[in-house]
Amino acid sequence: MANDVFQLIIGGNVAGQPVENVLHFTNGGTLTDPINQAVELNDAFEEDVMDAWLDVLPENYAIMGTKAKQVNNGGGPTVAKIQPAFTLGHRVGNADTSAVGPVLLIPYQNGPRWFTGRIFLPGVSQEDIDNNQLDAALITAIGALNTILVAPFAFGAGTNFEYGIYLSDADVFKDADAISISSKPGLQNRRLRPVF
Repeated sequence: MANDVFQLIIGGNVAGQPVENVLHFTNGGTLTDPINQAVELNDAFEEDVMDAWLDVLPENYAIMGTKAKQVNNGGGPTVAKIQPAFTLGHRVGNADTSAVGPVLLIPYQNGPRWFTGRIFLPGVSQEDIDNNQLDAALITAIGALNTILVAPFAFGAGTNFEYGIYLSDADVFKDADAISISSKPGLQNRRLRPVF
C-alpha cells in the first residue's frame, strides 16, 4: 500500500476574484484516521507555512481558509479550516488581476522521463513587477517559501508532512526535492474569464 497522500486546497481572493491553490502532501506512512490527519495538515499549514505563503502575495490577496482530505488508500472526508478574519498578503501594493503571478517549478522523474510540476501564485503586486521582471525582494521571499515547502513540517509534535507531486492515475507521490522560480511571470487564461 502506498503512503497516505493528502490534498490541501488554499482558498483565497485577489482583487475580488476567487482563487484556489491545490497542493499535495504525504505523511510518510499509512494511518487509519484520515480525519485527524486532515485536521493536522490544516493546522500545520497555518502554523508553519501560512506566513511564508502570505509573504509572497499582494496586499489585496486574502486567504479565506484551507481544506484538507486524504486522496488515496480509501480517501477521507474533507476537513475545512476557515480563517476567522481574512488574512491579507504581506507584499506592499495590490495586484490588478489574479491571472498574472510568479510560477514555482518542481522537477520530478517518473520512470525514465522528467516532468515539471507547477504552483501558480495568484497575483503579483504592482510594486513587485517591472518590465516582466520580478523584484529581487519577492524572489527572496519565494525562496524562503520554497525552503519551507521542501522540508517536512508538522503541527506541534504531530505528524510530519512533506510536499510533492501526486500522480493520481498511478497512485504515486513524488517528493519535491527542489523548487525553483520561473524567470518570467505566468499567465493563467482561465483566470481572465469571469466564472458564474
